[in-house]
Amino acid sequence: VIQTWSYDQIFKDVSDSRQILGDECITFCYPFGHVSAVGEKAIKDAGFKMAFTTNIGRVKVGANKYELPRLRTSTGTTLAVFKELIK
Repeated sequence: VIQTWSYDQIFKDVSDSRQILGDECITFCYPFGHVSAVGEKAIKDAGFKMAFTTNIGRVKVGANKYELPRLRTSTGTTLAVFKELIK
């Protein structure tokens, strides 16, 4: 789990993944939403521009772009419900 890895382990893993996915891959989602200061630094240093947790909420001006919340949807979420979520 990323929370228990060292900086070097995290950096290598995400850098390798980013090389496979390409430079246009700039967004990271923390596995299980868990984030640590070490993980956050490694993600940033690997070239990601933002990262999401599993914390529910909206992104606000001034938010830490490496600890962004998100709105949850599921396969049963209708377009009407989604529109209400993002209002």
